[in-house]
Amino acid sequence: MRQLLFLSLVCVGAFVWAQNNQEQEERVCLPPIQGVVSHHFGHGVGHGGYTSGELFLIGASKDNPFSPFLDGRFHVMNDGHFASNAGLGFRYLLLDDQLSVGANAYHDYRSSSHLSTQQIAGGIELLSPYVDFRLNGYLPFKGTKHSRRLKFESFSGNQINVRQTTYTSLPSTNAEIGIPTPMIPVIKTDFYFGIGPYYLFGTRVSGNRCPSSWGGKFRALANITEYVTLEFELNHDQVFDTTYQGIASINIPLWKNRRCRSGNPGYGKRAFYTRTLRPVMRNEIIPVKRKSEVRPLKDESGLIIPVFFVNNLVACPGLGTFEFPFCSFASIPSYPALIYTFQGTGTSTPNYDSGFVMSQGQILQGSGTSFTISGAEVPALTAGNPVLSNNAGPAVTLASNTTVRGITFEGSPGQVSVFGTGLSNVTIENNIFNNSDTGIEILNHQGTLTITQNTFNEYSFRAIGVLLDNPNAVALISQNTLISTAAPANLRDLQVTVTQGRSIIASNQITSQYFFNIQGFNGYQIISGNTIFNPSTNFVEGINYISTMTSQPSNQVYITNNQITMPNVALTSVGIYTRANGAPYFAQIHDNNVTTVSNVGIKAEALTAHPTCATIRGNTTRSYELVGFAGGPINVQETQAQYNALNTTITGFTEFPPVNFGSSCTAP
Repeated sequence: MRQLLFLSLVCVGAFVWAQNNQEQEERVCLPPIQGVVSHHFGHGVGHGGYTSGELFLIGASKDNPFSPFLDGRFHVMNDGHFASNAGLGFRYLLLDDQLSVGANAYHDYRSSSHLSTQQIAGGIELLSPYVDFRLNGYLPFKGTKHSRRLKFESFSGNQINVRQTTYTSLPSTNAEIGIPTPMIPVIKTDFYFGIGPYYLFGTRVSGNRCPSSWGGKFRALANITEYVTLEFELNHDQVFDTTYQGIASINIPLWKNRRCRSGNPGYGKRAFYTRTLRPVMRNEIIPVKRKSEVRPLKDESGLIIPVFFVNNLVACPGLGTFEFPFCSFASIPSYPALIYTFQGTGTSTPNYDSGFVMSQGQILQGSGTSFTISGAEVPALTAGNPVLSNNAGPAVTLASNTTVRGITFEGSPGQVSVFGTGLSNVTIENNIFNNSDTGIEILNHQGTLTITQNTFNEYSFRAIGVLLDNPNAVALISQNTLISTAAPANLRDLQVTVTQGRSIIASNQITSQYFFNIQGFNGYQIISGNTIFNPSTNFVEGINYISTMTSQPSNQVYITNNQITMPNVALTSVGIYTRANGAPYFAQIHDNNVTTVSNVGIKAEALTAHPTCATIRGNTTRSYELVGFAGGPINVQETQAQYNALNTTITGFTEFPPVNFGSSCTAP
């Protein structure tokens, strides 16, 4: 009887205890505004470590299953760059608080060494006390790719090897199954484990291909207290290999009033309610892949640029490769290629003294000068240039679409160092011409001619002579240095004749006693920014332009911003001299400075019955002279008062009629 009574009391007590537990609610309260400060150690997928600050706002109540939220995050990467996330979303409780369904959308930003990337992202989540599921997608849309300038790596065989380094942000998607654990009473800590796949979408940048790849992620999270969380992540894929991170977070309540979730107790209910009030678990940092590959340099058509090497130090004949160069130019194939010429013996002997006839599309490049080709800068490999000469003809005979760069030419009596005729599109730059008869002579050129940054030391006839004979021909002669101590009669340092086309002679430095320092014949010519020093004691002209061809539709010369110094010349010398000698012309003579002991610094003259139209202002010189001719007046756009006021003189202005000031004449 006593045993039955005891058993009855135990059953009644158990029933009462069960009823009390069933009526007791599971309750979690968190502030509606939460701050999170965290630091990520190690490396993640496409990023290094970083420190974060987060502000999370959620609207939740006991009686409303719908909880909208706003989420803002800011990150400082370990390398000093920044990233951010801004998102919104919602969670909705279902099935008597046994399931939370949520969706979110984010705008992500990341700056890195070479990218400033933005992306849009979205995700869905299913949370429960027992298992969670998440699916997210990430799509970069701005600042997603960058290619660094090609970097020279080496020569090998008949090619240039360059390093291509690219940066690209990768679109991705990831899924995760999360398994929570209830709080372990002994340590008062609950754990969370997540595992799932992710996929990185491949991209291609400037020939570098980043392949697509599946990957896997595992993470373990421990909520040490309501305020402290520790996490470990492990990732592996074929793009970034194996990466891992440790994360320490501090959760900071930022509002005294709290939002609560409550319901019937059950397995993992407290941790479940907590997750519905916490920020979204997602990839915060846009993955960026740096890829660096060495490959042969290619042209715009995607073809490998062929290179033939020449070195007069090696045994003949050679193979033309970097390892076994040709010993001379005799074996160079006649098709477009880079002809890389080593300094060799430092003289033209042996094998550099017989001349080289170029083929269309070839580049003759010296080893002592850096250069850029197809976007790659190739440094100089030797201290000096190769030296070329030829006693029996030009040292180099040009073809169309060719370049000569980084060569030292030793002149030969009566010979031209670089010669071409009937060509188009030629560049001659960064060369040295020593003791030439004529340094460069180009006849009947068509297309574009560039002669720049060359040095001419002593020449017996002239440094540069050019004849243009095509409506589309353009000659740019700039930044050259001309030096000659000889004082020959009636010779020119630099002469350009324009039958058709136009020339630009700009920013050249000339120190010479030649009769004409710069002379232009006919056509459209710009002579600007040149510096001329002529120490001669003879009759000289610094800049001279003559129009002789009535068939030339546009004889125009623009002489501006030149500095001419002639301290010892004969009194009849002229610093700037333009004249009509068989054809009319237009002259703009502006902002020049002519320092001379001669009687006339700037002069415009008509020698035949052809009118001249001129605008002359802003100049400084000793004196000015305008000389008309019967039927060939000098027509000046400025009034005489303007002409006198806008030019600076020492001894004055002289006019020989017919001269018309205030003319309405214009350039043809």
